[in-house]
Amino acid sequence: MQKGRNWVDYKEIKSTITMEMVLKHYGVFEALQKVEGKNALGCCPIHKGTDPHQFSVCLTRNIWRCFGSCNTGGNVLDFIRMIEGGISIRDAALLLKRLFLEPVESPPIQEGTQTETKNDRQEPVTTEEKMAPPKEEVNPPLPFTLKSLHMDHPFFAENGISQETATYFGMGFCKKGLLKDRIVIPIHDHQGRLVAYCGRSINDEQAELEGKYKMPKGFVRSALVFNLHRLKIDEAPLLVVEDFISALKAHQGGFQKVVALMGSNIGKGQEEAILAHAGSAGRLILLFGASEYSQKCADECLDLFSGRLFVKKIDIAPFAETPCQLTSEQFRSLI
Repeated sequence: MQKGRNWVDYKEIKSTITMEMVLKHYGVFEALQKVEGKNALGCCPIHKGTDPHQFSVCLTRNIWRCFGSCNTGGNVLDFIRMIEGGISIRDAALLLKRLFLEPVESPPIQEGTQTETKNDRQEPVTTEEKMAPPKEEVNPPLPFTLKSLHMDHPFFAENGISQETATYFGMGFCKKGLLKDRIVIPIHDHQGRLVAYCGRSINDEQAELEGKYKMPKGFVRSALVFNLHRLKIDEAPLLVVEDFISALKAHQGGFQKVVALMGSNIGKGQEEAILAHAGSAGRLILLFGASEYSQKCADECLDLFSGRLFVKKIDIAPFAETPCQLTSEQFRSLI
């Protein structure tokens, strides 16, 4: 019996894919402190912790543990399930399979074309090169839209978000369903199709108890760049931020060409989408939080895009801890 693309060999995944490979994919491995070559400690990339001793990884056994808000641990499958917003173990396995185990297809050599010389790149395909953006099964369009979202919740005023901005992004307070008592943020793929709703906590207490963001099962955050579908390709620089609210505040401050990674790490699919949008002569502005973890992500983006695009990294520390705390006037003065 032929095995289809949706068939998963869990044993192969756990024996082949290491925590180091996964952590490097999410851009957090280098930020961890290595202990005796077999263990690593650092801030938890799942709940965006700030304690450098909260997240522990055993590199030889390929297991991890968060002693902070997550209060859980496990293997590579459990890590993917958690960092991608609570997807199922099967969806986590399919994602790992696509990222690390599926072969990269090379285009056939056309008759009359020149083959590679010794000076051309001939090294074996690396793990990073295999991490092509997930394809057809990832983030399919939703067959429904949420109705009766409420714009009168105090969250918007408390976070400096105008009614006009909330309406433009389709946000609102949800009073029932899976996202009950949360601010709902629609997420579209790069073609403009609605693929998910994110539920954002309305206060710190809710975030501590239930998590700051609630993503649907099966949603792969690292495959999409928030708000990219609304942008026109032109000569204006592209502003890249970490989170939804920072993107909204930047848009409200007059910088409408803004996208968000929806987290403090960048996936291969996000990298390629930004490059494709920016073009060969594109310009990027990186505006990330002042925390060490956010700055690690900013530095990674700087390394990824420098040499291919013009990239400017803005230091937010003199003004605020995160971009979402900036006023419209501060956005305009910084950018």
